[in-house]
Amino acid sequence: GRVELNKAMEALIQFYTVVYDQQFSPCGQYLATSDNYGRIAVFNVARAQNLNVENGTPSHIIKAHKGPIYSLITSGQSLLSGGTDGIKVWAWSDITSSSTCHPKATLVVKDVQQQDYEINSMAVNNDMMYAGSGDGRVYEWDLQQSCVKATYSGHQDYVHAVSFRPSSNQLISASEDGSVCVWDTVSAKDKPIKTLHPGAKEEKGFVCCATCNSTGDWMACGGSMSPCVYHMSSLTKAVTLPVSSKVVTQAVLFEGDRLITAGSEPSLHHWSVNGAAIATVPSSQLHIFSLVANKKNQKVLSAAGSSPKVDIYTNCGYKAFSLTITDINK
Repeated sequence: GRVELNKAMEALIQFYTVVYDQQFSPCGQYLATSDNYGRIAVFNVARAQNLNVENGTPSHIIKAHKGPIYSLITSGQSLLSGGTDGIKVWAWSDITSSSTCHPKATLVVKDVQQQDYEINSMAVNNDMMYAGSGDGRVYEWDLQQSCVKATYSGHQDYVHAVSFRPSSNQLISASEDGSVCVWDTVSAKDKPIKTLHPGAKEEKGFVCCATCNSTGDWMACGGSMSPCVYHMSSLTKAVTLPVSSKVVTQAVLFEGDRLITAGSEPSLHHWSVNGAAIATVPSSQLHIFSLVANKKNQKVLSAAGSSPKVDIYTNCGYKAFSLTITDINK
């Protein structure tokens, strides 16, 4: 009876698993995913690729947070995880070797009512980390001193995404209030240097993803409105991508000379920066929340979302295999 009950509970947990974010390790061999159960699953992607498996399982799973983990980011040889109970800092060497490892540090911000807010997104620039929070603010953390150095307050609702613009001092934040704020992290932290509104004036939408390309020349964002691309030097909209109005864009990623968008449909869209459609690639997910590229192997892309499956694409457009989050620690 008890064995059957445990199996039934495990099956339910797996059925309702949602993967919010993911990160490749600095060496490119491992992939860490975070889910709605506060777990970090670690996959040896290089091994799965070499063995030509169709459905890989995790090396181990770490119970990392009490609640959902909405964001993962790599800083040097550390992995940071953000959820409803703050930000935890892990050593990648620990994460990849044991399910019983412990964080090196825990970073928590409380407001004046001592209320915790979820960390929805993080971005790193050298030793500084920027955390987009459910209280509508972005917090600038000094990772060496484990303290908040600045707070960016310009949104009227919670922050979905933050991204640092390469080769600049500019931070990008996207919010439920329908705006994208551009901040100068050196000279003007009290207010954004520009507030962008990707949607139409009459459209009360939300922006849930934003990122810059590797040179910092272009920024892509999306949400309830059609995804679009901004020219960052002039801070003007360059192109709006012809995605169905029924689709919520939940992830955007620049990969080489391509822009990849995904969201509330079981497919990834590949575009040129000027908005020309290149390819549409099927996915195992009904909703995709995260796209990440392997920096050690630029042709490997991972997509995750509303199921325990994580799709691994090679050559950007070909789905090679899937990984599945199953709690093999039990």
